[in-house]
Amino acid sequence: MKHRSRDVGTHWENIAGRFLTARGLSILTQNYQCRLGEIDLIALHHKELVFVEVRYRASGGFGSAAATVGAHKQAKILKAARHFLMMQPQYAELSMRLDVIAISGSQEAQPVIRWIRSAFDGA
Repeated sequence: MKHRSRDVGTHWENIAGRFLTARGLSILTQNYQCRLGEIDLIALHHKELVFVEVRYRASGGFGSAAATVGAHKQAKILKAARHFLMMQPQYAELSMRLDVIAISGSQEAQPVIRWIRSAFDGA
């Protein structure tokens, strides 16, 4: 079951990556993992480093995709972002932001993609 969940996550991360690339962002890495957490996408947008959490929900019956990025998840993303910067110091002088790509709808139909820039503070 976990494997299928990872495949679904990768599918939506790929869609989010294409969405952001079409809007001028350059994807540096996808699925950055460290012992402190994970970041779905890390991108450059002009001279800004963007950490992106991708969330998908088929329907809003249990809350929106964006609403699932709570304080605990935000803290994990921030820790992973700090780790990334420690490992990649060439990006440390850039301004940073933390975005959320919230995707809803079915895989068969055209999904609704909502890009929330600077979704939470901390970077």
